[in-house]
Amino acid sequence: MYFRIVVFLLTLSSISCVAVSHRVLTSDRGSSLFKKESVHFIFTGFYRYEKEKQSIQQKLIEQGFTELNDSDKVVEIILQKKETEYPSDILHSVNWFLTFFSAGMFPYQIQSENTLTFRYVEKGQLLREITYNLRMDQYRGILIAPFTPFYWPNDVFRKQIHETINLETNSL
Repeated sequence: MYFRIVVFLLTLSSISCVAVSHRVLTSDRGSSLFKKESVHFIFTGFYRYEKEKQSIQQKLIEQGFTELNDSDKVVEIILQKKETEYPSDILHSVNWFLTFFSAGMFPYQIQSENTLTFRYVEKGQLLREITYNLRMDQYRGILIAPFTPFYWPNDVFRKQIHETINLETNSL
């Protein structure tokens, strides 16, 4: 009987996940104007995010770009996952053990960080590159189970990408 309760609690804690978004940070390189004409879109790193890719492309088209595959103007959009560096690996390990041995009563905290880069290239020359840092903290545990439907990590990540799209299109 106790074994079933422990298995149930561990299962519940493993599917209960909440994400909290941080502010999107930007770094800009180059300030040349890029005319909104026919461009070739290149998407890198979107193999699991097809809807987000389509959303970015649609938003850029709404801003005045038209897609032409053999254009000498290129807009390259790169999504990369960054390796997480915790301030203290020891505290992170202690947090994991507390979560495991308490059957999820102490939430386990994970940091997730991605970058979304927009590169504007004309005739092989980089005119502008802007990188957006997307960071969120994720918590797993039984006590956060009621919040899971409202702060699911994939939904929070999509909102961050949409915020980034809006920031980028407003800067053009």
